[in-house]
Amino acid sequence: MRKSHIIYGTQTGNAQEVAEKLKEGIEKAGLEVECMDMFDGDPEGLSECADVYFVVSAWGRENRQTILSVTSTGSKAFPMDA
Repeated sequence: MRKSHIIYGTQTGNAQEVAEKLKEGIEKAGLEVECMDMFDGDPEGLSECADVYFVVSAWGRENRQTILSVTSTGSKAFPMDA
């Protein structure tokens, strides 16, 4: 089975928290997944992954912090309460 990766970038810990929750959900579905900070990852191994999820924190409209999750099948934004 090919492994999936979740790569997150965070300053405050919010993106890491979302990435870890995403990992739990993927593991509950019976899939193998690794979660890592983007500065600790090795981009060479990503081509071997079944799926790669990127979770990063970004400031969106109205100065509300938003978590962005991007995969090969699309993207989703998760607004965070200020």
